[in-house]
Amino acid sequence: MDIVDKLSVSSLDGLLISTCCNHCTHIEEVASNIPVVSFDRTGESPGSKVMQDDFNGAYEATSHMIVQGYNRIGHIAGPEGQLFTKKRLNGYKAALAAHGMPIQEDWIIHSGVSQQDGENDTEYLLSLPQPPDAIFAVNDRKAIGAMLALKRKASPSGRASA
Repeated sequence: MDIVDKLSVSSLDGLLISTCCNHCTHIEEVASNIPVVSFDRTGESPGSKVMQDDFNGAYEATSHMIVQGYNRIGHIAGPEGQLFTKKRLNGYKAALAAHGMPIQEDWIIHSGVSQQDGENDTEYLLSLPQPPDAIFAVNDRKAIGAMLALKRKASPSGRASA
């Protein structure tokens, strides 16, 4: 918000933003003076939006794992309350339902979006009495963390190697 307050909109032709708020009144104020284009996390930002299809991307990724023969698919999700987290979780669940697979709530972990979160979430899933046989990660950073945790578990020394 401080950045937006300090903008000199008279010298801008437009604004390209990625925000984490769902309803941003400070951006609405700027949008009344210049064009605003939101990308990635757009919430209810005014103006044009450039977005990926979170639901269908998650649906397709989960369906692909099912077609490959995985039948216990966990999901390391993002923070609860974030729109992208909800859409990707819904896509994941819809794919499981479409393939007649049960939803295991204990295989769905909500946390941050960092690589370390991905490692921690994966280590937790692997510690379960019946862990998933595949993991759908909410983003690339968490997927890298998951891969490092899986490599560490598979390595005789217990350390991941690149």
